[in-house]
Amino acid sequence: MNFYCVWAVDANTAYVGDGGTAGGQGGNASFYKTTNAGLNWTTVASTGGSAGFINGIVFSKTDPNFGVAQSDPPTGTGQPYYLAKTSNGGNNWTVTNPPGVAGAASAQNSIFVVNNQIYGFGSNATATIIMTTDGGTTWNARATGVAGTFNSGAAFKDNGLIGLSATSTSLPSIARTTNGGTNWSAVNVGTNFTGYCTIKWIEGTNTCYISANVGSAGVVKKSTDAGLTWTTMTTSGLTGITHMEFKKIRNYSIRICCNS
Repeated sequence: MNFYCVWAVDANTAYVGDGGTAGGQGGNASFYKTTNAGLNWTTVASTGGSAGFINGIVFSKTDPNFGVAQSDPPTGTGQPYYLAKTSNGGNNWTVTNPPGVAGAASAQNSIFVVNNQIYGFGSNATATIIMTTDGGTTWNARATGVAGTFNSGAAFKDNGLIGLSATSTSLPSIARTTNGGTNWSAVNVGTNFTGYCTIKWIEGTNTCYISANVGSAGVVKKSTDAGLTWTTMTTSGLTGITHMEFKKIRNYSIRICCNS
C-alpha cells in the first residue's frame, strides 16, 4: 500500500490517504484514521471506481473542526472529483463530487482549506485552481496564467482573497490573486529557485513560505507582505523538499519539511 498524504491533528490523532491499488496506480483509494498514535487504523471512506488516489487531507487552521479529503476523479480523468468534508472534527464525513474539468485530474500537495466556505485544489493538466467560495454549492476553475500544468502548490490567506499558486515548472514565477482567484498576476520569487514546490500560509498573518526542489542558496523562501516580495532562507544543504507544514502556537510558527 502506498500513502500519498498525511494530516496530524494532535499527538494521537492523524489521517493518511493511499493510492488505491498497489503501486499507486489508483482505484478505490481510501483514507484512514488513528486515535492512538498509529497503533491502530480504521478506514474512514473509500472513493470507489477504478482511478485516482487521495491527493490530500487538510483541515482549516482557523476552524479546525472543518476539513476535506480530496481525490482524483474515481471514474477517470475529466469526470467528477471526489471530496469528503467534515464539520465536526472528523467524526462524520459527507461526500461531494465537484464537477470534472476536461482532460484533468487533480494534483498532490495543492489542496487548501481556508474555512468551511473557501477551499479547493489544483489541476494536474492545466495551470488551474478548482475552488469554491460558498461551501461547495458552486465550483469555479480559475486559470492562474503561470507556465506549466501540474499545480504543485496553492495557498490562500485567511480572508480568502489573497492567494498564491505555482506549477511544477513555473518557478521562479508564481501566480498571485487579490480577489479570491478571479484574476491572477505573475510574481518572481527570485533566481536559482526551481522545480516542484509547495506553498503554505501562516494563519492570521501576511507571512507565507514556498519551497522548491532546487535552489543555489536555499530551497525555502519567505514573504511577509502576502507574497509580493520574497527572501531566501538557508536550509543547510537540504534540497528536494516535497512538502512542508506549519503549526502556529501563540506567536511562534513551527515548520516541518519532508524531502524526497
